[in-house]
Amino acid sequence: MRRKKHFSAGDAAVYILLALMAFLVLFPIYILALNSVKTDVEIKAGPLEFPAIPQTRNFIEAYLTGQFQIGLVNSLKIAVIVCAAVILLAALAAYGLARLYVPGKLKINTYLLMGLAVPPQLFLIPLYNNLSVLGLNDTHTGLILVYIGIYLPFSIFFLRSFYLSLPREVEECAKMDGCSTIQIIFRIVLPMSRPAFLSLIVIVFTWVWNEFTFAVTLIQSDGLKTVSTQYLAFSSNRDIDLSMVAAAGIITSIPVVVLFILLQKSFIEGMTSGSVKG
Repeated sequence: MRRKKHFSAGDAAVYILLALMAFLVLFPIYILALNSVKTDVEIKAGPLEFPAIPQTRNFIEAYLTGQFQIGLVNSLKIAVIVCAAVILLAALAAYGLARLYVPGKLKINTYLLMGLAVPPQLFLIPLYNNLSVLGLNDTHTGLILVYIGIYLPFSIFFLRSFYLSLPREVEECAKMDGCSTIQIIFRIVLPMSRPAFLSLIVIVFTWVWNEFTFAVTLIQSDGLKTVSTQYLAFSSNRDIDLSMVAAAGIITSIPVVVLFILLQKSFIEGMTSGSVKG
């Protein structure tokens, strides 16, 4: 006969903490969804009150006014290219740092760590000047190169931790069978890295999708702007239409939410598989 599990005070504290964390995460989403179907006047009068008449047309007006049909396509293109480039470069670099003999490995790790420690916004003005000299200012190519440079250090450390958790026996057996290092990487290591890659896709895609500072500074043409900068269409010198901002927030969050739902299982697996070793 199965014993009943006793519900201790420690279990109660854990559940209370989890409920509090869930509330802190879900409450802003609830407010955003609530205000997205209200008028601007109703939001400013009481952001927590229910609307008199739900304004579902806010989503259509926000989509058209903010020209999100342009921003969504631009952000999707940039995010896909950045994710692909970051994963390819980070996978090769991380494997070298985790498995191969690399002279000055400690210095390389320190250099990459500095890339994580220093806020990228400090490089905004030098990057703007250098891209202008190279003719890459106000181009998607320039913005993509900046994003790759910003997100590559974290991606390398993330994949390095994952590769350190992989058993060496598989690679040693492949070497005994005559496989070269390149063959081991592309035929064995990369296929085994699928959970880590999918986790990294979710993280980097979300970062690129939400990034504002570099996008609004380096892109000036309306046809090249990303989705995160389209919110400026709802503000003027005197006022901000909060109903349009809330509706736009719902619209722009849909792709990220869909991506996470599709890759949720692999995301959790990839985040936990590299936590055994550092």
